[in-house]
Formats: sequence, structure tokens, C-alpha cells
Amino acid sequence: MIDDLKDLFEKEKSKIQFSESNRNGIGTLGEKSLHHLIKNVLMPEKTFQEVPLEGFVADIYDGNEIIEVQSKSFHVLKRKLDTFLKIAPVTIVYPIPVKCYLNWIDPDTGEIKETRISSKHGKIQDAAVEIIRIKSYLKEPGLSFRLFFFEVDDYRLLDGYGEKKKTRATKYDRTVRNFLGEVRLKEPEDYKVFLPDGLSEKFTSHDFRKRAGIALKTAQSTLNLLTTLEITGVDGKSGRMNLYCIK
Repeated sequence: MIDDLKDLFEKEKSKIQFSESNRNGIGTLGEKSLHHLIKNVLMPEKTFQEVPLEGFVADIYDGNEIIEVQSKSFHVLKRKLDTFLKIAPVTIVYPIPVKCYLNWIDPDTGEIKETRISSKHGKIQDAAVEIIRIKSYLKEPGLSFRLFFFEVDDYRLLDGYGEKKKTRATKYDRTVRNFLGEVRLKEPEDYKVFLPDGLSEKFTSHDFRKRAGIALKTAQSTLNLLTTLEITGVDGKSGRMNLYCIK
């Protein structure tokens, strides 16, 4: 299944090119290439993309399933979910950039002036930060998630502030280098993938953070989600911090 998806992403990404230059030497796109690519891989038939439904627009709807591709701000999906879950099962696809190459572009010529690897690396727990924002929907039997892991290229214009013009620069596009795999979440048991290896019988959010290699806020959001799903629970205190255990 993973190999099949990898082949589909390789085939589809070769079709997506920057549009013809029409902005000072830089092409413009109606939507980010990553979003567009995921939709085309999951539903090649354009008839089933951008489908109007009860006052909203579904990224994909084929009459049996609704798919929404969302890279951030899950809270904005609440009104859609209220409507969509009454129509069909809903799958939310969340892309995670495990490795990101930053490409800085001259806005006048379109030339890539610099490429480097970002110090930020996406982790599976990043998804928990978003999913917790719609935790009231997690008991809905029709809701599921697909987490896609990628190596990506980010393209940014050298049009910002400062000597290097990188501060608050325009984020132009994000494209796929490699598809690395996916994780599906539907049943509470599936969410155990958020647990890092090596946790003690009892642990704090700081312990979780260290084991997962993530920020403290991300660890706290992940534990909030896992506790909501009764995968973890609070079992005492260590000073002012909660002690958690795996149920």
C-alpha cells in the first residue's frame, strides 16, 4: 500500500509545475502544490474535487466519502464537520513535513539563490496539536485521519525585511520531494502511535517531550489528546506537574 502511494505521488508530482511567469518573473498558483498533489493522488477524477455540499466545498467527495486536506488550523473545520458528518464519512488528511528544504527565490528573476535544509523537522505528534482542537468530534464514528509524511521543498521569496530580505518573507509554495509513508487513525487504539518509546511507568510532560524529541507545548497537547481518548491517564503529581501513566 505504501509503495503504491509512493508510486502515485511520484507520477503525479511530475505533472505539477510552476505556472507560467506572470508576477515579476514568478509564477502564481491558486493553491499550494502540496495540497493540489494530495488531492490528485487521492482522487484523480476532477469531477469529484472541490464539490459544493450544503453551503460548503469539500476537497473531495465521490458520493461515498468526504476527504479534507488540512495542513493547519483544524478548528476552522468545525462547521464543515457538523454538516459533512451528516452526509458521509469524513477523512481528514494531514501532511507532515519530516524534512524540509528551504529555497530562496529572487522575486524579480525567479532564480533560486539559496537552498538549505531547515532545522525544523516534523513529528507525528504535530498532528495531535491539530486534532485536539476538534476533540469533541473524536467519538464520531464517521471521522478518521490519514497522516502523510513527506520530504518537501519550501519556496520563499526574498522580499522580506532585513539585510537578507528573509524576515517575514512571502511563503510562495510547498512541493513534494519524497513521500515517506502514512499512518491512519480511526479507533482509539490507533492513537498509541503518538507514544514515544522508552517512557517510564509514570512520566511527566517533560519526560514525554524528551523521549519524543518535541516541544513542551506539543507534548502537552499530545497528552491532552491521549488522555481524552483514555490511552493515558493522570496518576498523581511530581511537584506541580501531573504524572501520567499508560492505561
